[in-house]
Amino acid sequence: MWKLMVLATTAIAIGALALPGVAAAATCGDLGPAKDYDVFVAGAYTVGNTQIQGRVAVGGDARVAINGGYGVGTALPKNAARVDLVVGGSLTVGSSGAQASNGSVTYGTTLSGTIATPNGTLSHQPPPFSFADSFTDLRALSGQLSGLAANGTWSITPWAALTFTGTSTSRNVFKISAAALQAAQEIAFAVPAGSTVVVNVTGQTYSSATKPTTRISGAPAARLLWNYQLATRVQIGPSIEWQGTVLAPSAAVSFTNGQLHGQVIAASYSGDGTVLHDSPFGGCLPPPPTRDLVLTPLCRNPQSNATNLRLTNTADTAVDVTWSDLDSAQGGALTLPGRTDTYFDVADGETPHRVVVRSSTETAQATTETRACAGRVQVSKVVTGDGTPPDGPWQITLDGDNGYHGAANVNAGQTVGFDVPGDYEAGTVPIGEVVGGFRYTVSEPDPRGAVATISEEPVTILDGMIETVVVGNAYAATEPPPGGGGEGGVGGEGDLTPPPLPGPGGPVVQPPQPTLPPGAPAPVAGPGLIAARSADAADLAVTQVVVPARTQVGGRALSRTTVRNLGTRPAEDVVLREIPQADPKHPNRIVRLVSESADSNVTCSSTRPVICHVGTLAPGAKVTVVARGRMLVAGSYKSVVQASSPTPESNTTNNVGVDGVVVTSRSAPLRVGVRSPAVAVAGQRVTYRVSVRASLHEVSAVQLCHRPARGLLVLSAPGTYQSHGRLCMDISRLRAGHTSAFLVHAVASAQYAGRRVLLPASADSPNRARPARGLSATQIVDVEPSGLG
Repeated sequence: MWKLMVLATTAIAIGALALPGVAAAATCGDLGPAKDYDVFVAGAYTVGNTQIQGRVAVGGDARVAINGGYGVGTALPKNAARVDLVVGGSLTVGSSGAQASNGSVTYGTTLSGTIATPNGTLSHQPPPFSFADSFTDLRALSGQLSGLAANGTWSITPWAALTFTGTSTSRNVFKISAAALQAAQEIAFAVPAGSTVVVNVTGQTYSSATKPTTRISGAPAARLLWNYQLATRVQIGPSIEWQGTVLAPSAAVSFTNGQLHGQVIAASYSGDGTVLHDSPFGGCLPPPPTRDLVLTPLCRNPQSNATNLRLTNTADTAVDVTWSDLDSAQGGALTLPGRTDTYFDVADGETPHRVVVRSSTETAQATTETRACAGRVQVSKVVTGDGTPPDGPWQITLDGDNGYHGAANVNAGQTVGFDVPGDYEAGTVPIGEVVGGFRYTVSEPDPRGAVATISEEPVTILDGMIETVVVGNAYAATEPPPGGGGEGGVGGEGDLTPPPLPGPGGPVVQPPQPTLPPGAPAPVAGPGLIAARSADAADLAVTQVVVPARTQVGGRALSRTTVRNLGTRPAEDVVLREIPQADPKHPNRIVRLVSESADSNVTCSSTRPVICHVGTLAPGAKVTVVARGRMLVAGSYKSVVQASSPTPESNTTNNVGVDGVVVTSRSAPLRVGVRSPAVAVAGQRVTYRVSVRASLHEVSAVQLCHRPARGLLVLSAPGTYQSHGRLCMDISRLRAGHTSAFLVHAVASAQYAGRRVLLPASADSPNRARPARGLSATQIVDVEPSGLG
């Protein structure tokens, strides 16, 4: 069976990984069967309005063409023998139309609907490989990559530009938390050409829409891998062209309104409005193990002062081992079941210990880590309801089962972070899983007259994890509103627990409302979200697109929101509600509605926050609301819309649609110049200057970029980084009348002798509607001309 290494830590393996370009480059591991597919998922696959240039493999049930057309294998050559869509379970094809353009389709159990195969076949066959075995190996690979030592660094600017910097010519490894990655609007890599890049992202959830992230550059998609080992949810989009492969073998991955260059490997996948380009990962991963036992040092428990190690048995059969500490009298015996991770502790964790594990045929050795296990709990405060809440702050406390206690005062809309100890517990689990962790409970001692809710209780922190908890306070009005408290008879925005619904099996329990970004208020009065006990229920799905993605103050933005009922029961009294994210008490100061249009029988309010009464949506039905607004304030904004109904739903995770727009001010005067010699002699060095000047007033977050000419071969450009073939420099603040510049050192190419080359440059900032530009020209000659003064 195909195997993957889970971090070689024997002396020989460490040496191989530590010598870039030597042993590590000689033998490379890969992704196993997943390497041949743009999307490779263990479980469910649900997509609509999606084009896949390459192949797709689904271990569970697949639903395609649900909210729009679906195409797979669109960029591949015609080959009926190649299966472009492999489905292990049932295949359901919606009415929007689906096609495997150039290959064949197989499904494992049942087929509902029709998918066209003009150059292939459609057949009932089992998958050609075991998804269970593949994902065991992929989780092992993910764990192995997460244990690689970081040899690169990262930094982020005040204007949310994140740069990863590495110098290895073979493999650059970075480690970053999901929260730090989410804070970036732009991501750039400064690494040697041809190197493999691995980014280990810690934490259980990640979303590129938080800031939102809009651009990734500097590393080829085919050699860039994002590893989310512990993630259970990864969300990508909207409005992003994602670069690189996403390895999240235990996560539900969703991708909306964007393009992806790379692969997606996940526990499940859902997508809408996306294009996946066929860019398979071709970087060099650690090679498969030559031994079955792999020992990985983790971190130190700051409470017990014991250090944690993970011992992996990659073999299919159990093995008995003994371990000993070369620096103390510690040791013991362990039985390792086949294909498992066993966690155990070594005392005196503040001192490094050389630990040796022996079986009858193998020996593995590692030196323990002295770094303390640590994570972070972020608590956000949301105040809702028709009543008048008291002035803040409210006290929030955090208590751990390890004796930790923390407290902070938080106002409505604020988020506070607690840095807390983490831990692993001793025990044995399947490869790629983890054991234990410290558990923390968030509480609010005095909700001050409100009905309090806690979104997560408790949260578990291992090492490097960041968890977010939302504390909600609902304040009821002193007198009930007319009509019993809101549309649909389920209560107002503060009515988080509706009355029981009739039916067999007792009442339906309403889950907490979806976690909102910090500072976002709850929706205006209307139904809450109600989970169904069975699949025979409604299922409201919201998609939203805002265009253009970038405009200026005074310009217009159009929001198109569609809500569909994907369930089997009619959704009654559906309400579509906007949740303002910026200045929620005065949303009309940010955007002023110009016009609205909607399908028949839908009525909407004329001011923000917008609320639309949709009525009843039959199974398969949809409605669309289009709103046009004039942008009044510069900034980066998100539009969040939620749909709800008193009818129980089988899926309450797709009720929110999110998209964004960047608004710039009308002008921020910048002047760009390129000063280069008029003549350059072929074969000789040339130095020229690229500059930007703020002429009238101070400008923040300036990016100055230059695209080198082919006739001038760049040797160096100190202070710059590469972005989409350009040399760029970031300037945090440029004062009025001041200039910033960088020098480019190059050699004139003999191939361009006799030709005139152009040297363009541009400067941009969030406060400009369009970049400022400059241009220079240089004539390349064979020999140095005479007669020049």
